[in-house]
Amino acid sequence: MSLSSAEDQAHPIVSEASTTTSSHWFGLAVVLIATFMSMLDGFVVNVAIPSIQRDLLATPTEIELIGAAYSLPYALLVITGGRLGDLFGIRRLFLIGMALFTGFSALCAFAPNPILLIAARVGQACGGALLYPQVLSYIQVSFQKKERAQALSLWGAVVGIASVFGQLIGGSLITANLAGLGWRSAFLANVPLGIIVLIGAWIFVFDHRKLRKTRLDLIGTVLIASGLLLLLYPILQGSSAGWPWWMIACLPLALLVLVGFGLFERRMAARNATPLINLMLFRLPNFLWGACLALVWCISIAAFFFVLALYLQSGIGFSPVLSGLAFIPLGISFIVAAATSGTLLTRLGGWTFALALALAAVGTFGLFLASKASGMTPPAWILLIATLALVGFGLGLGGPTVMTFALADVPEQEAGSASGMMETMMQLGFALGTPLIGLVFFSVAGGSTNSAHSFTQGFTTSMFYLGCCLVVLLALIPFLVRSTRKNK
Repeated sequence: MSLSSAEDQAHPIVSEASTTTSSHWFGLAVVLIATFMSMLDGFVVNVAIPSIQRDLLATPTEIELIGAAYSLPYALLVITGGRLGDLFGIRRLFLIGMALFTGFSALCAFAPNPILLIAARVGQACGGALLYPQVLSYIQVSFQKKERAQALSLWGAVVGIASVFGQLIGGSLITANLAGLGWRSAFLANVPLGIIVLIGAWIFVFDHRKLRKTRLDLIGTVLIASGLLLLLYPILQGSSAGWPWWMIACLPLALLVLVGFGLFERRMAARNATPLINLMLFRLPNFLWGACLALVWCISIAAFFFVLALYLQSGIGFSPVLSGLAFIPLGISFIVAAATSGTLLTRLGGWTFALALALAAVGTFGLFLASKASGMTPPAWILLIATLALVGFGLGLGGPTVMTFALADVPEQEAGSASGMMETMMQLGFALGTPLIGLVFFSVAGGSTNSAHSFTQGFTTSMFYLGCCLVVLLALIPFLVRSTRKNK
């Protein structure tokens, strides 16, 4: 099944209420609140872990599973969630996902032991995997090209707020200890917000296309989930488990399963069935390049945040609160950049990502110089704050730009599948970023947690290599822009 033939068969159905501009934007506000909730939940747990461990007497293994119980199922199911939205409707899947996420958040808040908390986190992940692809699908089908860039800019700003200030918000909720709930209040806060989102989605979120009468590709779903599980589980848990032989064996096996998935999807398309992922999407230059850039970009973001957090606390000696406050210049510039990326996209087009890379690279090398400065003198402080703001602007500009670029030519009836694929690439990048940069960081810093100098050296080396990678990506941008123009 080709993209062109599928597009010819899709006839948009737009309800009267959804034709008004205001309803589109109200709907966007609703789905962005859900975006904030699903993103924030991953960061809140990082802050809540010590309290959870004390309160529930959780073992180290259970503590690791509390985090992995959300990130791993989410990454495995998000492509399926996107395709389900294509088959059964954005609105329906968003409502189901939000209801699951809200209900399991309440179960997390009242979990009496670690096992039930882990199970509830898996339920949360299933809800998040169903609702989150519908956010990007809604933007894709509800807004025309110029407005779509503005909508994705707001999406990027919300992701930035949740990512940068998530730990600060979570820490504040736990510290406030409302009604003596402690860490439980961080999960319970999702319940009233979830109810508001459900009501808002029922009123303002509409489907804009005819739904296809077909079945979900169950075999493809099992294959992609199995392949990603074999790949991501060793990456997420390998280091703490000491890399046993069976974890190492999972990696080449994952490659074989993913290749098998690709061959099966190709066969499905040849039989005019509906595959989980339409591989014809990868014949769209924008989507292909966008998916690759999203992967590398998220690897860079995860790597940067990981080593910066280590450097601020173990290298400079900041307290956790002061370390969180140090992220504020980065966070503010991230949000400003994401919110203005739509305007820059209309003026610069594909070169906007080049600007994002350049700013991030300059800021990264600035941090390299700041970390080499002896002591935290006033000039070093100024350089640190300025470079953090510069990196934040580059990171904030890059995310919405990549997403706009990747989804630009995707047909509406493939919006869910494409959105799920992009989200999977992003999750894969986040999963890969920390262990990859960790190899560089700890090979220089060593295993000692007592030497601030060793952590500073590890950070300095990591920033240098990360900056070099960004420069290499920047050099590839002209070829990317030229390639996509030739295929227009």
